[in-house]
Amino acid sequence: MTINVLGVELELDIYDVDVYEKLEKEVAEVKRKTDETEQEENNAKKLRRHCAIVKEFFDNVFGPGTSEKVFKGKDNIKDCTDAYIMVIGAYSEAVYAYGEAMENSHNEIMSRYAPGPEDEVEDDEV
Repeated sequence: MTINVLGVELELDIYDVDVYEKLEKEVAEVKRKTDETEQEENNAKKLRRHCAIVKEFFDNVFGPGTSEKVFKGKDNIKDCTDAYIMVIGAYSEAVYAYGEAMENSHNEIMSRYAPGPEDEVEDDEV
């Protein structure tokens, strides 16, 4: 799937297990690093660190240099937050769609091949 992040087209194949695993790991890293950043005293430092964390996320998930393409060297907390949310939103939608597809497939298979009431065996038939 291609997603547009702040005007930059990025490829995110969520169904590729390697990509999924990398994304899952990097989301956990963002959470861990963000929690550590909350200890900073200075708000400007916190915001700059949050931008650095998001940029590192983009480079780790999409490849080196991606953060430069997306953020153009700027530390804009709104852009960093919006960009991160766009990726997480696409990730969440794909995971939900996959879950729905699996559930539908399971139900279809079960309705097709599971025994129905007419297939039940009476005790006296055995």
